[in-house]
Amino acid sequence: MHIFPWQYDFVHTASESVRQILEKLEEGNQSSMSRKTNIPQPTIGRIAYGKTMPDLSKLETIASAYGFELWQLLVKGFDPIHPPVDRKSTRLNSSHIP
Repeated sequence: MHIFPWQYDFVHTASESVRQILEKLEEGNQSSMSRKTNIPQPTIGRIAYGKTMPDLSKLETIASAYGFELWQLLVKGFDPIHPPVDRKSTRLNSSHIP
């Protein structure tokens, strides 16, 4: 697979996130992820190990199957046990503080 330098971060971050889900939520079982997502197991493997440029629809399918949003899988250092949160949506509105 040939990727351009600007694509490397995307592929690396996405594959690392999928690998983290596999390792921490599926005990490394690509077949289980395949069943949950209806994505063929060989495709899961290629995504998880950076052998293919994952398309956003597949990443969105994986994210959704595990209760995440697509953007979370694209955050460097993604941890499925402690996923990133959207601070804007969780910020307290100061007008509601007594």
